[in-house]
Amino acid sequence: MASSTLVLKEPKAESPTLIYLLFRFSNQRLKYSTGQKIHPKFWNEDSQTVRNTRAFSGAAELNTLLKNRMAVAHDIYRTLINDKQIPSLKNIKNGLDEVFKIPLENSSPKDFMGFIDHFISNTTKSPSTKKQYNHTFKMIKDFQEEKRCALTFDSIDLDFYDKFTAYLENEGYLEYKSKIQLYLYATIITFKYVQKAITTLFTKLSTIFTPCRDKKETEN
Repeated sequence: MASSTLVLKEPKAESPTLIYLLFRFSNQRLKYSTGQKIHPKFWNEDSQTVRNTRAFSGAAELNTLLKNRMAVAHDIYRTLINDKQIPSLKNIKNGLDEVFKIPLENSSPKDFMGFIDHFISNTTKSPSTKKQYNHTFKMIKDFQEEKRCALTFDSIDLDFYDKFTAYLENEGYLEYKSKIQLYLYATIITFKYVQKAITTLFTKLSTIFTPCRDKKETEN
């Protein structure tokens, strides 16, 4: 059983300090930087969340982002188990890096579809997971072609949210609607972390679409 917690790098610091994700499994512990900082006075150690106070704006957004970090770590762990791989500190860290590390300038395409294509081409995931990614990428391309609109990072907004969820519902993903809406909304409200959020969204949607696709193929 895996578990995760959030801790401050320097709990007694007098200035903003890094927030670390501690991911524990099989008597092992991975300490991973979330890349986010917070002043200790705004941190609730008991709930492992940013305090909701007027003195610190953006608490809700940062808490959502941190919760997302923990969820992704657990998703990576479960994916390794499902792919019959043994979880290790290295492959879980590599999985987190793959999702959250923003590529260096000029190291990958800056347009939305090019970014996703680059992500798939450079993933170190198993062939079955890569197959899920390709299926999700195809669905996004089909949506783009049907709506006759070129998707960009700037176009991932609430209007996209409404149109894409409606499109997926029409395509037969109604029973997965609540999860899809949750992942889309979480991406939009953390839009300033766009590449990180988009990558997380893409991997999560892939886990939803594939079982539904398999179910539809079985029914046919």
